[in-house]
Amino acid sequence: MVQGVQGWAKRYVEVYARWREDGRIEPLAVVWGDGRRFDVERQFGNPQRTMSRKVSGGGLRYDVQVGGKRTHLWLEDVGTRVSPTGRRWFVEEVIPE
Repeated sequence: MVQGVQGWAKRYVEVYARWREDGRIEPLAVVWGDGRRFDVERQFGNPQRTMSRKVSGGGLRYDVQVGGKRTHLWLEDVGTRVSPTGRRWFVEEVIPE
């Protein structure tokens, strides 16, 4: 484990994104459940379809910079009653010790 980190949790978040005419999705900001907004300062490369090694689930992983730190933002593909389109955004939230 990482010092000061008890574990990780999947946190669903609201994301403001731009849909490009070629079909690409560009995340612009992440909104936390309490209303705090964090701008996506940079995106590294193209999103990759993969699984999270820290929390259950996966989908398209966007490598982004938020608050000066590089992190992952996931676009999950699941069909649920909560999200009829089958897509929800999540982050790997740190659970501190």
